[in-house]
Amino acid sequence: MFMLRASAAPVFRSLVLAFGLVLSGCSTEKDAFLNRSFHRTTARFNGWFNANEKLNEAVANMEMSYQDDFDQVLPIFIYGTEQQAKSMSKTMDVSIDKCAVVIDRHSMEIKDKERNIWIANAYFVIGKAHFYKRSYYEAMRTFDYVGRRYKGHDLQMVARIWQARAAIELEQYGKANTVLDEVRNERVLPKKFPHDELSAVQAHLEIRRGKVDDAIVNLERAVSLSKNRKERVRWTFILGQLYQNKGKDQQAIDQFARVTRMSPPYEIGFHAQIFQALAFDRGNSKAIRQKLNRMLRDEKHVDHFDMLHYALAELDLKEGQKEDAIARLRTSCRVSTTDTRQKAKSFLRLADIFFDDRAYKPAQLYYDSTASILSPEHARYKEVNTRAEVLGELVEQLNIIAREDSLQRLASMDPDQRERIIRRMIRERAEQEEASTSRELEARETIATPANRKPTSPPPAAPTRASGISITRRPWRGALPTSGKNGAPAPWKMIGGARTRADRQPPTWPSRRSKSWMRRNRKARMARSPGATRRPT
Repeated sequence: MFMLRASAAPVFRSLVLAFGLVLSGCSTEKDAFLNRSFHRTTARFNGWFNANEKLNEAVANMEMSYQDDFDQVLPIFIYGTEQQAKSMSKTMDVSIDKCAVVIDRHSMEIKDKERNIWIANAYFVIGKAHFYKRSYYEAMRTFDYVGRRYKGHDLQMVARIWQARAAIELEQYGKANTVLDEVRNERVLPKKFPHDELSAVQAHLEIRRGKVDDAIVNLERAVSLSKNRKERVRWTFILGQLYQNKGKDQQAIDQFARVTRMSPPYEIGFHAQIFQALAFDRGNSKAIRQKLNRMLRDEKHVDHFDMLHYALAELDLKEGQKEDAIARLRTSCRVSTTDTRQKAKSFLRLADIFFDDRAYKPAQLYYDSTASILSPEHARYKEVNTRAEVLGELVEQLNIIAREDSLQRLASMDPDQRERIIRRMIRERAEQEEASTSRELEARETIATPANRKPTSPPPAAPTRASGISITRRPWRGALPTSGKNGAPAPWKMIGGARTRADRQPPTWPSRRSKSWMRRNRKARMARSPGATRRPT
């Protein structure tokens, strides 16, 4: 017993010493190696890591579920919608709370200097959480604090960039530009400073201010510096859109062609090919038409067939083929499935064509159809509704005038001619009603008939000797016959050297050939089975 206690004494002393060191390391007021190591490790792996992971996961899910509006220039950065910000709010609050605990328990501010380098990271996560919650004032205040308080830290300049982002969302463009200039004028920047992000934020600011040329310059620099493929694809696509808005169609086509070669996500890659066709202005459109028609034959684009027909219609209009363009646009409206934006776009294009041709009746119909599905945020929403309403009144008056003119012409005719015209009109009306009735009956029959019913094909013919297909020693592959007892499969038996079910009729052969074939087959089996007895012939 004494020897056991003696051997356990060093272990006990070591435990007491380790416990004392931990207690001494818990102090946030001593600038010692042990204290710094303890609080840095605990701050990083306990609170900050979990908070940062939750933030990144929520942002990734938001970006994945975000739907781009390709009728507008895509945003350089995806911040989500108002609804998405509300759904992320609880997760962002959790990240904020975790980082607040890290700051409260592990901050080592000694002699006006923070000795725990992970406290700046905690503040940075708090700022980003406020930003994605759309609490832009809180976010800007937090980023400004990190930029002023933690000089020399790797996140100091990055926090300044995010401060400029928050200022842009608050439409404080002058302040955002000043902050970005300060970052750009820094003599020494951290080794891993995101220069591509700095240029992209500057391009984002120029787009908001309406300076497209400056935005193009900065975005081209961001694309050349970025090492993230996803960002390069998106920013190159936006470059194409900006060139297209400036009327530089060839540069736009070149950028969209670059996108298609960068293995982009499906939606961006598809729209890049469509926008190449929409940016076409002169020359031979044969190659573009072949590409679009090839895409129309691919079933994976079925939900975008309306967009493909719209692009072909735009090519027709640019080449003066108005009738073909109208037919294409009508097809686009007819094959539309889920994309109401594109359907409204096709309706509106048709309405504008008829309106410019002073065909007010069809123009009114298409404007009315457009108004029923057009988003209230659309730039022409009020104009479309106004035209639909005004043209509706105009078409009503035009119909009255046309009816009165027709009646007056009929009244001025001689009785026989008037009688023939009236009878013809009655006959045409009856034919129209009959055709309408037949269409309704066909529609009812179509609804009553299962859409996916396929005609049952007859079973394949049994193989014969003459077909060259051997049927010996091949089990039956169809459904098992149930002529056995209690619905069980019928037993096997040997018929003509072939194993078959008892209730299945043996195959019929030409007698002479079948006997010789059976003899040879039987000899071969007996040769393989020496113990078998020969059946008398």
